[in-house]
Amino acid sequence: MDQKRDDALAMLRTMRDRLTADTGPKRADFAFEHTVFWDQVVRGAGELKLDLDGGQESMTLDALLDEVRLEPDGYVRARDGMMLRHLAVAEAQRAGVVADSGAALSAADEFRRARGLTQSEDLEGWLDEQHLTGQRFDDLMREEALVERARQLVEPSAMHGLSDYWRVSGEYGRLLGRARDKQRLLAEHGLDNPGVENTGLPLGTLLEWYFARLSRPIPDRIAEYAKNSGFPDPPAFLRAVVREHCYLRLKKPVSQPGPSCAPGQAPSLWAC
Repeated sequence: MDQKRDDALAMLRTMRDRLTADTGPKRADFAFEHTVFWDQVVRGAGELKLDLDGGQESMTLDALLDEVRLEPDGYVRARDGMMLRHLAVAEAQRAGVVADSGAALSAADEFRRARGLTQSEDLEGWLDEQHLTGQRFDDLMREEALVERARQLVEPSAMHGLSDYWRVSGEYGRLLGRARDKQRLLAEHGLDNPGVENTGLPLGTLLEWYFARLSRPIPDRIAEYAKNSGFPDPPAFLRAVVREHCYLRLKKPVSQPGPSCAPGQAPSLWAC
């Protein structure tokens, strides 16, 4: 006996009878049991439909996963990124957040600026490369709005968990050691709360120095950069940059050749 075959045939007969009778939409009178097995089926079902060079092509998710799995730590990065995004969207939805058109538009603007897609042709090229339609991009931006809202919901209450994250990632010792050394060295030189004037640089030059160390241009919107970097406001970001400059200036060996960085003097942009 092939029970699965018999069950399938019975299901098809029932579907045929109900379609013929036109009984209307089915009303479920049961509670659906949401399980991890159902989630696995939903995530693994179907194919990725691609439109390459004007032709129709189907590709399974496993085919793309193989490309990622072959990269060093590629799968781990993709898995963790996917998991965090999924949990963020779920948390926003659990909190009753609705991503309306305004929120999606704001998310799209920020998304495009962060990736240099400010021109329409740049966005069109990116959409083509990612095989996204305009509608699918809009859907993703609604998700981005939910992710951003989840950050706002979670960050204030979960920041204490950062130390545990740093420990499991092996970063805690390095960060703590540098923070302690910076605090000690600045205190020894009376720079517990230094200002821009203590760097010997104009504000614009100080920002050039900082972003040159990151090998990136000064952002058009410093306030937005500060927010995205986790600072509560632009003054907090500026204070951190000032402390970093003073710290590196003091850490520089006296015997090292180059422009002087003595307090009160204006060192070269590249001196520290």
